[in-house]
Amino acid sequence: MARSPVQKRSNTGDGQVVDKSSGPKRMPGRNVYEIVLRESGGATLTAKVLDSVLYPKALAWTRLLSSDRGRQVDVTTEDESWRKRGLDTLHELAAAGKVAPGVVDAFIKAVGVSGVVQVELPWEKESIGYAARVFPWEQLIALATKDERMKQGNRPITVVRFLKGAESPHARPAPRTGAVFAITNEAAKLGYHFDAEHGAIQAALAEDLPLLTVASLDEIPGKSGVANPRHLHLVVEYCDTSESLVTSGKEATNEQIAGAVAAIGPELVVYSACYTGKRLAPLTVAKGVKVAIGFHGIVMEPSLPVFFGAFYQVLRQQADVLAAMRAGLAANDLQPIPGDLGAVVLWSAESLITTPAAAARSMKAPPDATEKNDAIIAAGELEAALPVSCTIEETLNYSVLHNSRGGLFKTFVITKVKEGKLEHPVEITVSLDTGLDRPVSCRYCLRKPFETSPQHDLAASIILPLGSQLLRQRGETILGTVEVTIKCGPVQIFHEMQPIKLLPCDEWRDDETGRHLLPSFIFPRDPSVREVITTAQPYLRALRDEPQGGFDGYQQDSTRAVILQTRAIWSALQHTYRLDYVNPPPTYTKSSQRLRTPEEIFRAKRGTCIELALMLAACWEHVGILPVIFLTRGHAFAGFWTSSSARLDFIVGLANLMQHAETVEPTEAVNPAKIATLIARSTGAGGLLRRVLAEPLSDKTATTQGRNDGKVKEPWMFAEDHHLSAIRSAVEDGALVPLETTYIPLQRPYAESLRDAGDLLAQVPPPYFDGMLDVQSAREKGVTPLSIIFQGIVA
Repeated sequence: MARSPVQKRSNTGDGQVVDKSSGPKRMPGRNVYEIVLRESGGATLTAKVLDSVLYPKALAWTRLLSSDRGRQVDVTTEDESWRKRGLDTLHELAAAGKVAPGVVDAFIKAVGVSGVVQVELPWEKESIGYAARVFPWEQLIALATKDERMKQGNRPITVVRFLKGAESPHARPAPRTGAVFAITNEAAKLGYHFDAEHGAIQAALAEDLPLLTVASLDEIPGKSGVANPRHLHLVVEYCDTSESLVTSGKEATNEQIAGAVAAIGPELVVYSACYTGKRLAPLTVAKGVKVAIGFHGIVMEPSLPVFFGAFYQVLRQQADVLAAMRAGLAANDLQPIPGDLGAVVLWSAESLITTPAAAARSMKAPPDATEKNDAIIAAGELEAALPVSCTIEETLNYSVLHNSRGGLFKTFVITKVKEGKLEHPVEITVSLDTGLDRPVSCRYCLRKPFETSPQHDLAASIILPLGSQLLRQRGETILGTVEVTIKCGPVQIFHEMQPIKLLPCDEWRDDETGRHLLPSFIFPRDPSVREVITTAQPYLRALRDEPQGGFDGYQQDSTRAVILQTRAIWSALQHTYRLDYVNPPPTYTKSSQRLRTPEEIFRAKRGTCIELALMLAACWEHVGILPVIFLTRGHAFAGFWTSSSARLDFIVGLANLMQHAETVEPTEAVNPAKIATLIARSTGAGGLLRRVLAEPLSDKTATTQGRNDGKVKEPWMFAEDHHLSAIRSAVEDGALVPLETTYIPLQRPYAESLRDAGDLLAQVPPPYFDGMLDVQSAREKGVTPLSIIFQGIVA
């Protein structure tokens, strides 16, 4: 689970996104200021920058790091291209600041040896230097220096930020003592998991750590009993654009939040939530806190106990925040998915590497994160030593399980927070009981637990044998029970039992859990698909005027040949089968829809817009034409690539960082007058655009900049604003052809379908565009068709 605001879709099928991250834009000014990159050995890069020039690059890098990295076809080429882009961007920024290329090269070589960089940024007020503060320096410097660091044995990189000109840390009449761990009521309501995080920090500090749940920040001193805490660790509901964290019972600006936190008097503040490193953390330092930590983007909860456990342990032992940061990052590097931690942003009111002693410490290797204590943990201490964070899903979806995307657990993490060894292996037993057959169970054994990493994330590791015909048949929701038991030898350290709903296997979840798995409902080997291709053969021969013409995909290397194949299939569906449109069947689960297979569609002679789109995509995929599915608010339709190279060019083209920086601006508020004009101009049967824009977005959704945080960022799903721009360009260039599939039952011509679908993509405002799923990319990542049984036939 990510520590970010929850975004929900309505249950009406219209695809409306309710986004809590709305707020005023904060655009950069035309301010010139100085940025210094200082390497711990003494090398520096100093350049003067202009906010209005730096801001587009900050916006582009932030967007692409979160959405486009990982979409390239070849991983090796991707790694090389991203390192080159990082290096080129650093050279571009330096050149804009009149820095010679040789100075940049010397700096990068020095970083390759030391592995520590301090980014020094000025502070006068928030409007000055804003672009530099929100820039993802951690990722950029890591990419730009990667090649040099690999020459030094793949030395890790640590980046910290020094806010020059901030207020001096508040002087306190009494020395700072103790630490406080607090979670706001709103964060608790969102279901944030913090027990393992709290346990790891408490064990690392070797002291009692009060765990507070507060309605407002001003409750912390009274509830904690600590007047001037040394460390304040906050688990909060926060979004960078919302400026809405509760303090004194009222909504407050970021500046007011930072002031309220600083007034508590901590030396170190940690904001354990997404997006807190760009604005809230530096404002907190500006208000007089010595050190503040946040996250630049998304952070996944299972990564937090390991990072913070190592961080606070070294901080207690050495009282050196830079050494603690390096230790936390080193511990995270041992995790199965280190990237789940995201970018940790550490802001300081004082330089962390200017003194010779600090520089010497930074050159040392980070402390070993693995356990050193050979003592056996006593049986009575096992439950406290191995806190478990386990949250079972309310529903069990077959498509999620089929694609090995977890599906049974929201979180399932075991973290070792106490030094010492375990005498026995850790055994996990998970049992699913529906009452219709004997329980289905799975046993998982950690024979040498925690020897290389202090944490195990088991959410995707527990795989139940779900090949039974009962779970693969269409039907209705079944209520079952999931039981989880964890033992270390004879000692039971965890037990949980919870009801769960087993959804019908043909139910697609239009949410973050299952939206991206829509390609699993495309069945190119369905018997009815084979029948359609056979029926379409005479149409293709007539269109080509070739008595021996056949479906050969892209073999002719001709756009016309591909279009004629899709027209032949269209003609067969429209003239031979005469399908009708129908509303979707009823569902009783939020944000979901039951999808008929092609076999069911042809038996009933009818289908919904999304079912017809999936069926058409299945026919194209069957003959070797690469399909896509477009999702707009409350609507779906299909499209295809005119060549395999066109698809690859589209994916590779997304890597053009500077093109995105120059051409794509943040999403603007949706203008009701503009929407009304678009509705009035909408054409086609029923007005495609009119249908998509029929109900206005909520005010919060309409004004949000961060609206795409709730859209699934998978390599085969293209949902960002700049993706929509690239899709429109591909359609204009003839590389991508969209078709309005509801025109099949409406008996509208193929040409009208192409025209109106293209017009819809060209005019739909970005907030109403939910994304394009590229089916071939999904197949390459292992998203395969479901094995659904319908009347004895496997789709």
